[in-house]
Amino acid sequence: MKVYLDVCNEKGIEPDKPYSGRLNIRMSHEKHRRFAQLAAAEGKSLNAWVLEAMEHSSR
Repeated sequence: MKVYLDVCNEKGIEPDKPYSGRLNIRMSHEKHRRFAQLAAAEGKSLNAWVLEAMEHSSR
């Protein structure tokens, strides 16, 4: 990792930084309830349902 950072520094490149894998989304309690209901109706957690929707939209 140090070599990578040294090379980036030498070349003036901003190093890639890892993401945590967590995403907080703010929404109204009505939308939160509705999305949770939709997820439950499909037998999924809200997290799995949202991730699937995001993956679908990125195609």
